Amino acid sequence: MLRWSNSKIGRYKIIDTQKGRFIVDTFRSTPKILLLATSPSIVKFKMFQISSNNDAFNKDKGKPSIGTLSIVLITQPFVTLIYQLGKQLFINYSVNDYMIFKVFLFILSILLSIGIYMFVSKVDEYKLKKIGSIETTEYSHDLVIKTNGQKNYSIISFLILLILMAFIYLKSQDGTEAVILCVVSLITFGFMMISRYIAQTNYKELEYEIRENGNSDVK
Repeated sequence: MLRWSNSKIGRYKIIDTQKGRFIVDTFRSTPKILLLATSPSIVKFKMFQISSNNDAFNKDKGKPSIGTLSIVLITQPFVTLIYQLGKQLFINYSVNDYMIFKVFLFILSILLSIGIYMFVSKVDEYKLKKIGSIETTEYSHDLVIKTNGQKNYSIISFLILLILMAFIYLKSQDGTEAVILCVVSLITFGFMMISRYIAQTNYKELEYEIRENGNSDVK
């Protein structure tokens, strides 16, 4: 059984095995995007080994975090501003009269969220270099998990939500489309972030291998 724990750097996870302690890069996986892999037979991750007493990557449990209510209060003015600007855009410029452009905005909101996720992942890569002085090209091991085709329903939930939001969005004619686009962006970004936790949630009790320089150690 793999013992997974979160590190202080979002995309990187810590696993403790009989062979030692490793940092797993959830962004460097095969399949590339686990969210889209409904039933892979094998999942691979790039990782590197650290000393068993290395706590530089451990998550600061005592560090205060921003609560949900605080986030809502902080973002409320921005949501209101986006809503007002978006409402004026859809009403004053008759966006609803141009269905292709309206669909384009919906797709764009999804792509922008994916772009933000990619940017956040690059920031995590920078943090890795800063905290551990480690280059991403220094992966020393591969973690190979035999999932035996275990189902992953995250993508199904994601697509259902997107279809529902698309239906509401295309039916709206009163300027609320701007808020819907914001919600779509948040849903997309949220599910992309969920993909970081699929392995430690679904695969922790499955058979795995740790491979180094072409060799394999079966667990």
